[in-house]
Amino acid sequence: MSDAFLALDEDWRITLVNASQERMSHKRRGETLGRVFWEVWPETKDPSTKTWTEYHRCMQERVPVRFVEHHASLDVWTEVRAYPCQVGGISVFFRDVSQQMRTEAELVDALRHVETTRRSAEFEQQLIGIVSHDLRNPLQAIRLSAAHGLKGVGQETRQRRSFERILSSSDRALRMINDLLDFTRVRLAGGIGVERGEPVDLHSLVTQVVDEVLFTRPERQVVVESVGEVQGRWDADRLAQVVQNLVGNALQHTTEDVPVRVRTWGEGEDAVLEVHNGGAPIAAQDMPRLFEPFQRGSGARPDGGRSMGLGLHITYHLVQAHGGGIRVRSSADEGTTFTVRLPRDG
Repeated sequence: MSDAFLALDEDWRITLVNASQERMSHKRRGETLGRVFWEVWPETKDPSTKTWTEYHRCMQERVPVRFVEHHASLDVWTEVRAYPCQVGGISVFFRDVSQQMRTEAELVDALRHVETTRRSAEFEQQLIGIVSHDLRNPLQAIRLSAAHGLKGVGQETRQRRSFERILSSSDRALRMINDLLDFTRVRLAGGIGVERGEPVDLHSLVTQVVDEVLFTRPERQVVVESVGEVQGRWDADRLAQVVQNLVGNALQHTTEDVPVRVRTWGEGEDAVLEVHNGGAPIAAQDMPRLFEPFQRGSGARPDGGRSMGLGLHITYHLVQAHGGGIRVRSSADEGTTFTVRLPRDG
């Protein structure tokens, strides 16, 4: 459709109107020709409107003008171009840009929503980090007090059991807080940093971590199998966290009578860690979001300990920070196996 058009003489009377202008304004030629523009559209007579100010500028200063204005009575946005005529008066062209303006408005709203969401998420992550950091100090004090009290009581006293429960609960709370801090590092810094020190023996590290896990869960079974010699330049503390998360996850998803199996071996330039558990396989609907934060598999045991769903998410980013990769396979026949592959030299 061609642009709408009308012409005004020096007295603001409408002298020409095309068919497009009739359709856009919903007014027939007979209703407009010969009449003063401001009488036909009285809402534009307000000096605060662009139509009033720009038409007068074009008429009086004899300069072309261009602007966009919303016509509330028609709910139409128009791009207006007005030009002075040599014989006096002005010629005005209109183009309906309503769809474009609505699309742009929707885009602006969408961008504003994205920015608001981003700022809100960033604030929440910073808040988690601050709160988590500030909670560690009192929990450390509780833990140290419980450990000191444990040394001063006998082997079979009620006080000993109370101190052990306090120590176990504070350790679990500290692990949860550390997970939250790592989560904020991933969100705000784009990943978790690692510090590579002296060469780490993967077999020894796995054995140590498994012993620590079983110390708090003596009723469980974890079978460790090591093949060959495997050393690499890794962040020992962070790698221990990977092992702890994977072993803890395996224990959480199997029953007490089924052992968890952990294997380590070297394969070329890489070291391989494998953690296997029996029991029900990972549900198909859980696989795509397995390493996303705050996810708990539909088959998780209610007494599994951790409940925040950050362990695998953090494990994924720790393995990535070491330049490695992690994959999982799961079936009813074979159980579930997480395999971590790490380059020995980082």
